[in-house]
Amino acid sequence: MKPTEVIEAAIEAVQEHDLERVDGLLEDDFEFEDMPTGARYSGVAGMRELLADTWEVLPDYRLLDPRMHAGEDFLVLECTVAGTHSSTYFDVPPSGREVIFRACLLYEFGPGGRISRERYYYDVDGLRRALAAA
Repeated sequence: MKPTEVIEAAIEAVQEHDLERVDGLLEDDFEFEDMPTGARYSGVAGMRELLADTWEVLPDYRLLDPRMHAGEDFLVLECTVAGTHSSTYFDVPPSGREVIFRACLLYEFGPGGRISRERYYYDVDGLRRALAAA
């Protein structure tokens, strides 16, 4: 699969909470890094932990308006993240309202064509404002 096809499949699997599909898209040595917070997750187990945490805060987590810029072994995804604020995040208690913020994700792909590294950048101040306003 091409990088764009892998990421399209990953977005669909995450939005459908399909962990088995997500697992199959990751290299064994997969690494995730949340750039604003410095949090890191490793391997399939790490991604499952990350998704459990994400779905607790935003159970209907969605990526809207994805724009992809791909090379042979990398992809940059610009998007809007949306979801219902359902758990405390950044010390803001749940509001039950929709939160929307901008994000940029950088992906690297291993020799097998699966995701080997993901770096997640987002507007922390914008996210905090969205949480407080929600």
